[in-house]
Amino acid sequence: MKHSIVTLLLVSILPVSAFAWGGTSQGTYTAGLSFGLESPTLLGDEIDVELHGGYYTSDALQFGLTGMYRDDAATTEMQITALVQYHFLDSILVDENGAASAFSPFVGLLLGYGSGENPVQDETGAVAGIRLGFDVFLTQNIALYLKGDCMVSTGDVYPDDLKMKNSKMTLSAGFHFFF
Repeated sequence: MKHSIVTLLLVSILPVSAFAWGGTSQGTYTAGLSFGLESPTLLGDEIDVELHGGYYTSDALQFGLTGMYRDDAATTEMQITALVQYHFLDSILVDENGAASAFSPFVGLLLGYGSGENPVQDETGAVAGIRLGFDVFLTQNIALYLKGDCMVSTGDVYPDDLKMKNSKMTLSAGFHFFF
């Protein structure tokens, strides 16, 4: 009974997306929040958060922006990027009635600006990367997602304790909201 009430509240609060199931159709807006793990510091006290938003200019093709912030005891990193993301199997993964699947894999490209600092040095530079991941739609407006990013930069903007690097890999999980 409690589960039904919570689901009813969530579905009634959020606006209805363009698809009856899955929100990657043209004209849909999306916003998301993720928490992640960095390759150099898989354990320890760390805040790693990404906020992102976008708009589907055509079915399965999203243009948007991301903002990332990471902080631990010794380092701080910030990054702002433009994002182009494509859900590459949405037209194939349908049921016998033609309804979209709850599983929606995507690939994306990121390009922007990053800065990083640790007790030894501060660096800034252009950043670029590739994103692979998938959404699993829990309702018509909410998807749980998992993504991996592989990033490179023109400077050593990715702090790793007392060293700075020009590349990193991250694994993040979070929620996408479609409206």
